[in-house]
Amino acid sequence: MRKVHISFLGTTNYAPCNYYNEDQPDLSIKDVRFVQEASIKYYCHDFGKDDLVLVFVTDQAKTKNWKDNGHEDKKNQGEMLKIEGLESRLKKLELNCGYKLVRIDNGIDKSEVWSVFQTVLNELMDNDIVVLDITNGFRSLPMLGMVLLNYAKSVLDIKIRSICYGALEELQLEGKSIYKIKLENRNVPILNLKEFSVLQDWGTAANDFKEYGQSKKLESLIVTNTFSDFLDKEPSTDVVDKFKELGKNLNLVTSSINTVRGKSIKKGEIFDNLRKSIKDIKEDNFIAPLSPLLGIITQKVKPFKENDARNGVDAAQWCYDHGLIQQGITILIESIIEIVLIENGMSTTYKKNRNMASSVLAVARNNFKMNGYDPIEVATLYNSRIVSLFNSDGFYKKLNNQYRNDINHGGFNASKRPMGHVHIPKSPEEFKPELNTAIEKTYSILESLTSQPCS
Repeated sequence: MRKVHISFLGTTNYAPCNYYNEDQPDLSIKDVRFVQEASIKYYCHDFGKDDLVLVFVTDQAKTKNWKDNGHEDKKNQGEMLKIEGLESRLKKLELNCGYKLVRIDNGIDKSEVWSVFQTVLNELMDNDIVVLDITNGFRSLPMLGMVLLNYAKSVLDIKIRSICYGALEELQLEGKSIYKIKLENRNVPILNLKEFSVLQDWGTAANDFKEYGQSKKLESLIVTNTFSDFLDKEPSTDVVDKFKELGKNLNLVTSSINTVRGKSIKKGEIFDNLRKSIKDIKEDNFIAPLSPLLGIITQKVKPFKENDARNGVDAAQWCYDHGLIQQGITILIESIIEIVLIENGMSTTYKKNRNMASSVLAVARNNFKMNGYDPIEVATLYNSRIVSLFNSDGFYKKLNNQYRNDINHGGFNASKRPMGHVHIPKSPEEFKPELNTAIEKTYSILESLTSQPCS
């Protein structure tokens, strides 16, 4: 994988400074005009022949700061200051890698911003490991660089080694000239702001969970200890283990719903384990970006109870909320069957009982064929209040015979039926509103029941 240092060069006549990095106290970069000289030494010490230093410049920045003697001597009008440009300074660094100058627009309007975006992106390659120096350049350029790298993490799978910034404000100039400060006192820290990029990763992962119910990115961030970027010291083994447990339990919940693991959803242990993991993490209370996210997860699993068949209806709601329409229809149908059997005191573990309940719900009484079913049990189901509620308006029959069969057969079950009826596959837009209606009706039916909660 290639390693790349990226920076923008501005037009200011940069004053010589001394740069230091608290993480590398033995290395001090003294009396240099360009922050790139410091950030390269601090973060690119292992660059080799296949790696690259990229400097993005406008036409004016190239003249003033890339080439030598680019600034006018204000004391002697018409004469140029005898100072080295960044190109000369990079040559003196005797880099083990190459360097490249890339021209960009000024980025002062929308079209130029997009031009800069595309130019920088074109210089990156898949899986690059990037050091971004955001110290210099027109104000919008460092911000654009941050946004661009976040985009490149997705489309090119780049990795961020560091985001460095020379914090000149530490000199507390407050409007006075930097030259009023003696060179030996112009000590500027180089900050590594990599956690900004990590925070963007957390934001993306949080959005994936909130909008789509997907926890893969979130679990990866948790399990790989990415949260440690926000800490002043390495977390203890106990804390790391708690986070790994949280990641595992979160993944188990989302994957169980995504794959319609009805028994696990009904049992509810997966939700209890996740709630316990959240409680354990909250007790440590030291990672700010995770706090609101834990609140979102807590709310998402709040409806699920221990050993409750109605968990399946809540899982169907979860699926609807996150666009998992096929899973939602499937788990809702199976949960209705489960609830009907439980309400009638019949075992839910026998396949024959489930088939009978499904048939009683989906087939009119006068068309039902016994097929070996116990007539008393069939009559019990048909006469039960809960079946009559699910049979009202042909609700269950429509959901099962039309929408579930259609979506689970991929629309390939189109066929000509007796009496000239033709089954036509549904359009993609038809499934979601039907699932929503079915969930609302199911909740309404369950609320109207006066029996004990399903268990």
